[in-house]
Amino acid sequence: MTTKVWAITTTGSGTLSGPADYPGVATSVECIGGGGSSINPQNSTSGGSGGGGAYAKSVNVQLPNGTPYTVGAGATTSSAAGGDTWIGHVQFASSICGAKGGSGSVSPGTGAAGGAVSGCIFNSVAYNGGAGGVASTSGGGGGGGAGGIHGDGAHGGQCSVSSGSGGGGGASTGGTPGADGAATAAGGNGGDNFAGSGHGTGGSSPSGAGTAGTAGGGGGGGGSASQGAGGVGGPGTNDWTTDYVNGSSSVQNIGAGGGGGGQGAGSNASNTPSGGNYGGGGGGCNSSSSTFGHGGDGLIVITYTLQPIITVAPFGVRIMEGQLATFSVTATASAGSLTYQWQDNRTGSFANCADGTGATSATYTTPPELVSASGRQYQCVLTDSNGSRTTLPVAMIVVPYDTIEDPRIRYPHDGGRDWGLDIREWF
Repeated sequence: MTTKVWAITTTGSGTLSGPADYPGVATSVECIGGGGSSINPQNSTSGGSGGGGAYAKSVNVQLPNGTPYTVGAGATTSSAAGGDTWIGHVQFASSICGAKGGSGSVSPGTGAAGGAVSGCIFNSVAYNGGAGGVASTSGGGGGGGAGGIHGDGAHGGQCSVSSGSGGGGGASTGGTPGADGAATAAGGNGGDNFAGSGHGTGGSSPSGAGTAGTAGGGGGGGGSASQGAGGVGGPGTNDWTTDYVNGSSSVQNIGAGGGGGGQGAGSNASNTPSGGNYGGGGGGCNSSSSTFGHGGDGLIVITYTLQPIITVAPFGVRIMEGQLATFSVTATASAGSLTYQWQDNRTGSFANCADGTGATSATYTTPPELVSASGRQYQCVLTDSNGSRTTLPVAMIVVPYDTIEDPRIRYPHDGGRDWGLDIREWF
């Protein structure tokens, strides 16, 4: 059985339009919310940092082409929350899977909360985004790492008075928190990713800049206390190797992003210590800065197995007693030839149809049916060289003659008067 992974990285709302081999059903769908931003200090106490986006996963879900989704954008205005990411409905609350964005820092000096599991929608697992670190007059705290497939995002390091700025938190479980700024005025190292690597190095005293987190979701290093710029959060990799990105063939490694490192004090530290894609929180900035750390964008990842592709599913039917019922399906094979097997649940569980015609073809017809068969369900098992897929069950309703009336029947000897008459009176 062949498994493929499709990533949707373009932010905003849309409807699914998958690759040609996408069957419309996913073995799993995973979401990461956008990262929150830090606050623009505007010549007050240094800015607190943004929280990382949460992660949520649902399994074995129907997601046909045309399904609505929204990929939350990382915050790009001061003190803003990252956008929520969800799929399955136009509204988050009614979605199949949804992950909350990280909060933005709304007051100088404070770190924002990461996206919380309590607000997510999932049927499998969810993890929190990391919280942003606390800032001080010396510089900003580190942004929180995004939650990911390995667990919660780590929190950003803090910047205490007269110390270097905090490092950004690493992504996912095993991702370490960003280190607090050192009393020696050196910036704190960013947190490692789940694999124990990838952190950005904190800037050294007196004016060293923090380095960027590297691939895998490491946090950016914090700037030193004296004018050290904060490092940006590392982009996520190694969580998924995707076969398609935004529906087009393009193999790419992606994952949860690390938080941005805090910016050191001083007017020369004017960079933008943004969180990494996907979902990293923005690093805090110093009181002389006119900028703030942006959040990393959100993400949707759909995993599916190649299987027959259903283009027209069976419909339920309603017949009169003694009539035949016909069910049909239109499908194509993902590889090799396609076989059909119709089943019914007359014994209480689904089994291969033993009567009628066409039980192993695209169209199946029952024998003449009795009222006692009303409510029976039918489905078709489609099989190709990649595996099998079963259509959703549909019902057959059998109506007895003595309940069927047609008010259009007229007595020819009664001047055309309408009567609601039992049809059997005319046979």
